[in-house]
Amino acid sequence: MNKWTIPCHTFGKTSEQRRAVIGDACKQVVELAKQAGVPLVMEHLSFQKKKDELEKSHSARYARMLPGLSYDQIHKTLASRAYREGVGLTRVNPAYTSVIGRTKFSGQYGLSVHHGAAVAIARRYFRFSERLPRGSKPGYGMTGRAMSPCRYQRITASTYGLAGRSCAGSW
Repeated sequence: MNKWTIPCHTFGKTSEQRRAVIGDACKQVVELAKQAGVPLVMEHLSFQKKKDELEKSHSARYARMLPGLSYDQIHKTLASRAYREGVGLTRVNPAYTSVIGRTKFSGQYGLSVHHGAAVAIARRYFRFSERLPRGSKPGYGMTGRAMSPCRYQRITASTYGLAGRSCAGSW
C-alpha cells in the first residue's frame, strides 16, 4: 500500500501565504491522482458550528486556531485544480473515519491514524463494508484494548461511534 503525507502548514501564515501553501499541496495531490488514474475523495466537513461557537467564546487560542484550518479554501482549490486536470472529486460522510482508521487499519497495515482514516474514507467512497478483520474480537481495537461491548460480528458506524466515546480519554 502506497502512502503519502503532503505538508500543508498554514498556522501563523498570512492569507496569501496560506493560499500559496494550499495551492502547492493541492497541485501535488491532483498530480498523484492523475498519474494513478483515480478520483479524489475527501470528507464533507463543515466548520460553521465551530465558527459560531468561536464568536460566543472569547478564548484567544481557539480564535487563532479555527481560521487557520482553511478547510473551505482547501476544498475550493482542490475542486478547481481537479476540474482543470480532469480528475474526479467526491466528498463522503466523515462520521467516525478516524475511529475506524485507528481501529481497523492502523494496526492491520501499520499506518498512522491519519493514513488509516484516509483508507476508511476511500473505502466509504466504494461503499465497502466496515467489518472488523477476521480473528479480531468485536469490541476490541487492533491493540487489544476493550472499546465497547458488542454483540454482533458486523460492526457499523454507530458501533464505532460508541467506541470513540468510550475510549476517547484513553487514546
